[in-house]
Amino acid sequence: MWVMLLWQGVFGDVEAMAARRDARIRLLQAQIEMLQARIPGNRVILAPEERDRLLRIGSELGHQLDDLLSIVAVKAYRRWLREAAAGREVDRVGRRRKVTVPLRGLIRRLARESPGWGARRIVGELKKLGIQLSRSTTRRVLIDEGVMPGCSCRPSPTSWWRPTSSARRFGRRQAGRRHTS
Repeated sequence: MWVMLLWQGVFGDVEAMAARRDARIRLLQAQIEMLQARIPGNRVILAPEERDRLLRIGSELGHQLDDLLSIVAVKAYRRWLREAAAGREVDRVGRRRKVTVPLRGLIRRLARESPGWGARRIVGELKKLGIQLSRSTTRRVLIDEGVMPGCSCRPSPTSWWRPTSSARRFGRRQAGRRHTS
């Protein structure tokens, strides 16, 4: 009899602990949902340390987290697992790669030797050399270096378009007045 009472007391404590654990999990999930609702966009960028932390905790659960992941897509988590298994170093997320000094020099040289080339053409030449760089990054480097090529083949809009445009408007107005009088 006393064994049954003891067993019920222990089992009751286990049930109470499980109910308390479940309530804590629901509370944490509710807080996560509230925070997600306040984050602009649908993407949370985690630092490499945070990724490692999630992977360590996930390993305790056998990486079966399809129903548990809320701020990270399951696809992303699996990709992190593959990268960790392959031993790849995680890049710093959210920071642009620095353009090296020799690459800046090459871009500057291409721009100075071919003044009619813009960022797009320079990117094409870099691609031929096996260097991947975006047009916007190339343009930023050209501006930083002070060699952004101004195309000498066509004048700026203020030199020919606006005066022509206003003259046309004036001419049309005059022509309209001539015909009505």
